[in-house]
Amino acid sequence: MSKFSRCSLYVRRSGSRRYEWVFTPGKPEPKTFYSMDTIFVLRYERDGKRVWETIDAKSYQEAKLAAMRKEIDLFTGEQTPVEKRSPANQTVSLDIAVEQYLKELRDNRRPEKSVKSKQTELTEFLSFTKARTLQELKRADLITYRNHLYDEGYAPVTVLNKLMSVVTFLKKNPVVSITRLLKAEDWPEKPETEPNPYTDEELRAMMEAATPDERLLIRFFLGTGMRDQEVAHTELSDIKDTYIQVQPKPKYGWSPKTAAGTRQIPLGDGLLADLRDHCSSGLLFPNPTTGRPEGHFLRIIQRIAARAAVQGAGCHRFRDTFATEQVRARVLDLRDIAKIMGHENLEMMKLYAAFIDLKSAQARRAANVSDRFGAKPQLVKTA
Repeated sequence: MSKFSRCSLYVRRSGSRRYEWVFTPGKPEPKTFYSMDTIFVLRYERDGKRVWETIDAKSYQEAKLAAMRKEIDLFTGEQTPVEKRSPANQTVSLDIAVEQYLKELRDNRRPEKSVKSKQTELTEFLSFTKARTLQELKRADLITYRNHLYDEGYAPVTVLNKLMSVVTFLKKNPVVSITRLLKAEDWPEKPETEPNPYTDEELRAMMEAATPDERLLIRFFLGTGMRDQEVAHTELSDIKDTYIQVQPKPKYGWSPKTAAGTRQIPLGDGLLADLRDHCSSGLLFPNPTTGRPEGHFLRIIQRIAARAAVQGAGCHRFRDTFATEQVRARVLDLRDIAKIMGHENLEMMKLYAAFIDLKSAQARRAANVSDRFGAKPQLVKTA
């Protein structure tokens, strides 16, 4: 006889987030009193996937009977429906909704780093809110959470991102979709971020402080404008004749950030040759301990920057540098640069095109052109 799934009964008491096992057919039962507001949930497996099913049981005896019926159904293969609350009145625990949402993200092969980031943000929200079910959440709860984040000293863009994670979860969780809680005026204003490219002096200092392998990593970031996770999942086989292919890597459960992220990036001749000499197969820059995609490029770059006395170093600054240099070179059209960088529109390209480093030699030359009738600067010779 094929193996069938057991069905267990769990409860969550009012005001608590903890789920407690209380019954599995054939096992001893704890002798406990359950109040009228106790939430009863069945847990079982179907098609190899764990299922949590909230049931409309008014007493422990009703819930126990539902668990026994479900186990019989799982044994016989039948699908006798367990009585549930109707969707309009169904009470769904926030904990279970989050668990199902994260599971669906993983089933859809979203990058694990992204899933863990959402898990952290949603756990933070669950720890703050007084609501215990999806249906209890109101506009005021999200506004209170937004204000709490401001009070904690988070920047507006961080508050926006954390709030967006919560709202996206409410809309896209597979249990009950909750939408339109916030009004347009409730959202933090998204500040326009200005590019922050490295200066040539900073890059020279970092290259001098880096090891040979670190120098190649810096050149790769600088020569491709790729995001850190794109770099982490790049393999030697992605290098073609004159370009590198950014594409999904199912074996690592990773895909580019957007559809536009799947793209081709031309490589300089020197970088192309050095990358081919760097390794014989596999990932270009794997984690040296695990051999899997490196998850700590930011830490690596910051260590190099510390040795070089460069402040505010980060992986994304290489991307800013690449984009700014490509725009200023005027070799490619803005649309071509956007395509190479994996942008879906030209909004970011406009920021790069508008960026001016007022301390750069180029900016000083432009300023002096406009002051061509003034006295020329005199060079002061020192003894």
